[in-house]
Amino acid sequence: IASLHDICLKPGSRDENTRALINAMDNKYVDIIGHPGNPAFKIDIDAVVKAAKQKNVLIEINNSSFVTSRIGSYDNCLKIAQKAKEFGAQIVIGSDAHICFSIGEFEKADHIIKEAGIEDDMIMNTSPERFKKYLHDKGKLLDVE
Repeated sequence: IASLHDICLKPGSRDENTRALINAMDNKYVDIIGHPGNPAFKIDIDAVVKAAKQKNVLIEINNSSFVTSRIGSYDNCLKIAQKAKEFGAQIVIGSDAHICFSIGEFEKADHIIKEAGIEDDMIMNTSPERFKKYLHDKGKLLDVE
């Protein structure tokens, strides 16, 4: 998972942040762009979601963005989810739990998914088989049964 974190880097311009995420997608170890709706890192949502679709990289809708960190992400995440649906990009839902009590909490992220009209087959981590196939197709699993 590749993400931009303001504890590590100073937010850049919209173009710089967009380029950083799109360039990260070319790294063979990056399969997911994490919490791209962070309002501290403005991005060109269309460009990032289109690149994710083209490069077969998943976009994360992250529950923590609405609860503890990255407050103000809701509108961006909704736009990202809507664009994912429009462009056919695949997503994952994450809790981004940094404490055991938050593991598996997806209520707010699930609300975004429903509001955007995203179908279950676009969400890679709602089915172990679907996620394994995704990894297999990227050459990251030896066998899928």
